[in-house]
Amino acid sequence: MEGSGDLTLESAAQAALKFFSDIYADAQLRNVLLEEVVPRDDRWFVTFGFDRGRQPSLSLAGGDTVVRAYKTIVLNRQGEPLLMQDAGS
Repeated sequence: MEGSGDLTLESAAQAALKFFSDIYADAQLRNVLLEEVVPRDDRWFVTFGFDRGRQPSLSLAGGDTVVRAYKTIVLNRQGEPLLMQDAGS
């Protein structure tokens, strides 16, 4: 895969998850899911989604709605994190 360097898709996801887990070690995040892994221009873009909390639902059925958040971690060819950014919601 051109531009992916020494990492494989699996090793990029593992390196990003380790960084993500270390950064949020005390946050007790729930339902962390790997959303996307994309190699581009000698970098890997790895996105995780997680539950950020609950908010009251606006539906007639009531109840709470789970609020999801997404973070993208950008890795270099060696699997070192370069940055983490919001990936939208």
